[in-house]
Amino acid sequence: ALGHALVSRHHRHAEEGHHLLRQHGGNNRGCLTALAEYVKEEHLAKKGTPLDMSKWSQVVAKDIPQQMNGSDCGMFTCKFAEYISRRAKFTFSQRDMPYFRKRMVYEIVKNKLLHP
Repeated sequence: ALGHALVSRHHRHAEEGHHLLRQHGGNNRGCLTALAEYVKEEHLAKKGTPLDMSKWSQVVAKDIPQQMNGSDCGMFTCKFAEYISRRAKFTFSQRDMPYFRKRMVYEIVKNKLLHP
């Protein structure tokens, strides 16, 4: 299975800094290659210039929190993206998802992000 494929940018411009393509679970490097090709094609189509991905890394993450149902994939993706953006260790699990759902609703309704 594919798991979650995330693209994380740490800088404003795609050509700068460290970039990361990360696949959670599995060991499908072909998926990461296909995702990288898609990003390059989209960049070329939208920006009209080739994207230099020579400084990008592709990582297959292991020993990560696992989704245990068929309905929390979006929330897991959001939490992985959040934790990666903060360079934080993954400390959440399936049992945290009800809290994270309520928290996300609160943040959207109040238009305010809570401190992690």
